[in-house]
Amino acid sequence: MDQIVKALTPAEIAVIEAREAQKQAEGGGGGKMKPPPPKFIGDEEDRKTTLVLEFPVEWGGLTFTEITVTRPTIKVWKAYTRAVAEAIAKFGPDAEDTVDQPFITAPAVVINSLDFIDGARLEGVIDGFFDRASLPNEETAETSEVPEDTSSTSDSGEPSPGS
Repeated sequence: MDQIVKALTPAEIAVIEAREAQKQAEGGGGGKMKPPPPKFIGDEEDRKTTLVLEFPVEWGGLTFTEITVTRPTIKVWKAYTRAVAEAIAKFGPDAEDTVDQPFITAPAVVINSLDFIDGARLEGVIDGFFDRASLPNEETAETSEVPEDTSSTSDSGEPSPGS
């Protein structure tokens, strides 16, 4: 049996692809496909800060000459805080220092072994990320306070003459 095959034009292909995409978005089309996970727009490197250590640390056959901190996502932060809470519940208050921070490229044992100044600089990088996330302080907060009434009244509550 002879078959005649006709190639689709780019416009016809685009129409079919658009229909399929719409079916997928509406949950149709046989198997339900999940949309791709969200992603950040822009340069991913803008979310990272690398700290060069003045006094590198060697551990586990690796030499740490720098440590990179990435601003964590909410999901990563929640997982980290859960791990800290579990460690504290199981081993006591100092256990927090044993939990690796998944947004830092060095394990907790290395971070705890840093020279004091390198450690303080690392904390400064981390604090810099979180300081930007905190609520505005009183000096920088925009307020919607009602201005005080500047008209004067007498002790009896009556308006003073000339006001």
